[in-house]
Amino acid sequence: MLDSYKWRQRLKSNGYRKFPPALVVVVAGKSFDESRWGPDLSTGMIDIAILSYAKPGSVTCRACVHIFYGNGSKWHLVDQVTRTGTYQHIKTQYAAISFVDDDLEFHGKPVMSTVVEAVYKYRLLMAQPSLCHQENCFSPYKELFQKEELAMHYTNFIEIMAPVFEMEFFDEMVRPTLYRAYYGWMLDYIWPWLLGYPTDRIAVAPTSLYVMASAPRGPYEEMDAQSKEWRYSTTLRTARGYSPGGADVVGTVPLAGSALRARPCQLFSCVQLPGGGRYSQGLTVSKTLAFCLAAAGAALLLPCLWRWSRKHRRRFPRQ
Repeated sequence: MLDSYKWRQRLKSNGYRKFPPALVVVVAGKSFDESRWGPDLSTGMIDIAILSYAKPGSVTCRACVHIFYGNGSKWHLVDQVTRTGTYQHIKTQYAAISFVDDDLEFHGKPVMSTVVEAVYKYRLLMAQPSLCHQENCFSPYKELFQKEELAMHYTNFIEIMAPVFEMEFFDEMVRPTLYRAYYGWMLDYIWPWLLGYPTDRIAVAPTSLYVMASAPRGPYEEMDAQSKEWRYSTTLRTARGYSPGGADVVGTVPLAGSALRARPCQLFSCVQLPGGGRYSQGLTVSKTLAFCLAAAGAALLLPCLWRWSRKHRRRFPRQ
C-alpha cells in the first residue's frame, strides 16, 4: 500500500493553495478546442497538456505545456507517455495529475480546477467531477451524480473518464496497472481495491460534467485479464458492506462550513446583448422546462391524432 504520510504532512504545513497547479492531460484528436479550457486555466490551479492520436503537428494549443502524439486507445497511450523522459521531467512540477476525455462537456465552468481544489484541501488520492442529472448524461453508477445538498461525498469508486490522482499515488500505484490496459475496463475497480477502500481518500467533487479506440482484444476479455492480473475479488467490498459492483457513498462533507459549492448543471442560457439582441449560451435545465417542452409536443401531436382518428372512423364505420 502507498504510504502518503509525508505528502499529507507537507500539504498540511504548506496549505493547498501554495501547491503547484495540477497537470490535466486531455486525450483528444485534431478537433481539440482550447477555448473550452479558458475558465479552468483562469483559476491558476491547472496546466493542460494534450495526448493526441491525431497526425503529429496537426494540433495547436498555445496554453498547453506539451503536446504528446501517439496511436492507440486512451490508457495504452497514457502508459506509453508516462514512460517518456519528457513526462518524467514535467511531472516533477505538479502535485496532482488527471487524464480527461475530450468529448466531455464542462458547461463553461472551471470543472477540473474545482476537483483539484478538493484533492488538495481534503488530501484525496483520487477524485472526479460529479455527473449531471440530465437525460443525456448517462452512467450506471448513480452515486457518482451530483448531490447538491453536499459539498462533496466520498465513494469507493471513480470512473475512468476524468479521474484526478495525487501524483505520488499515480506514479506508485496507478501506473503499474496501465501496461496492459487499452479500454480501461476494471481499472476503476482495481485502484480503490489496491488501496483497501479508504473512507476518506476517494471522492466525487461538487462540480458537474456530461457524460473508444483500437485494441488487441475486446473489453470483456480485458476486464477478465485485468481481474486475473491483479487478483481482484469482490470479497473485501462485500465484507465492508458495499455492493458487489459499482459505487457506494462511504462518507459525506456537509455544505455548512465548506469552501466547496455545488455548481448547477447548465445546457443553454440567454444572455442580453447591447442593443436588445440576445444569443443562446446555455439554459438551466429544470423540471419546469421539461414539462413545458412535453406540453408543447403534446399540443402539436394531439390535433394530428384527432384528424387521423376521424379519417379512419369514416373509413371503418361502426357496425
